[in-house]
Amino acid sequence: MKKHPLLLLILSFIPILTILIMGPCLTTLYLFVLHILLCFVCGIGLKRFFKLLALVVLFSFSLFILNFLYSTLQLAIYNFARAILLTFVSVSASFIVNFEWLLLFVMSKKWLAPTKGYPIFAAINAIEHLKEEKKRLDHLAKMRGLTGLRHQFRVILPLLVFAVRHSQRSATAMIARGLNDQKQFYYDYSIKPSDWYFAAFFLGLQLGVFFWHFSTIF
Repeated sequence: MKKHPLLLLILSFIPILTILIMGPCLTTLYLFVLHILLCFVCGIGLKRFFKLLALVVLFSFSLFILNFLYSTLQLAIYNFARAILLTFVSVSASFIVNFEWLLLFVMSKKWLAPTKGYPIFAAINAIEHLKEEKKRLDHLAKMRGLTGLRHQFRVILPLLVFAVRHSQRSATAMIARGLNDQKQFYYDYSIKPSDWYFAAFFLGLQLGVFFWHFSTIF
């Protein structure tokens, strides 16, 4: 289910900020569960979810070992739980938020000048092209029997040349199309009413968690 990236970014930022301020507790755990539900609604499948969770736990466990060796067990467990919550929410947010759509929305609203936004847009798109070029180089190296760490250092220069050429092609294309700050957008990137209703529902659930938290205090 595709939802507007600006609203998804806000809904993801709330638990991140709460975890940073409050650390691991029941309140942040409830917000974490709500964020997982948000991820499933936005299309993250079970396979990707468990793969992401395994990577997060592995990364957080390495921090636990360091804290356990150089600090107390209680602090190590606290930082371990905090790292899991914070890392998972942050990384999963990058999967559900379409940053290309977000960038186009910001430019269409004139919050960011197209002459600044489109180079960023081109840089984001260049990541996929670099990944494809890296796969092509690895395939050619495998055919020639070149493997191992030494080969990885050898592909740095070809990738750098490819990146420079890609940036030159992108710059030429933007100049040829007459890119300027008065650019008009054909497609509508505004927030739809259904997206507002969706965000209001999840925001209401998050506010309900905060209301429960403060009601237990006072």
